[in-house]
Amino acid sequence: MRLKYLIFSFVGLFLLLSGGFFAAQVWLPLQPAAQKVMMIASGVSTQTIALRLQQNGIIRSALMFRLLARLRGEALDLQSGEYRFVDAASLSVVLERLRSGDVLLHRVTVPEGLRSDEVLILLAERTGTPEEIWKKAYRRILGSRDGEGLLLPETYTYRKPVDAGGILLDMLRAQINVVKKLSSD
Repeated sequence: MRLKYLIFSFVGLFLLLSGGFFAAQVWLPLQPAAQKVMMIASGVSTQTIALRLQQNGIIRSALMFRLLARLRGEALDLQSGEYRFVDAASLSVVLERLRSGDVLLHRVTVPEGLRSDEVLILLAERTGTPEEIWKKAYRRILGSRDGEGLLLPETYTYRKPVDAGGILLDMLRAQINVVKKLSSD
């Protein structure tokens, strides 16, 4: 009887300590040593993300991150993009940021007076994305039509990894909207 009581006591103590350790991992914030910017590519596994977060000093435990993501059913919901970690954040907060896609946003301004080929060169330079990707996206959207004057010069917000086709479509839609508005006035 005494052995049974001792075993139950050890099991209870173990569960209590394990629960406390898990709770501390999940809710106690960790302050990165310095500002960290981390790129998460599309299709990367939760395990790889967790290991990179731990290696960068953003979380304490990759294992706890993966466990929490699975317990919440969010392991497959983590979004790609470029994330900046500055402030102290708990494991729970880091997971929520990755799930919600709280990524860095960048801006690129396309000035007036550029030809379409010059716009593509400018976009390639300012976003750090190869010019050929922009050209392929442009041809895919417009086909063989002449697209001169179809990209509205404006400031656009984008996220990394860059979606060249998405940005060009935004520019095209913005130009169409401006033309519609001007023709209706």
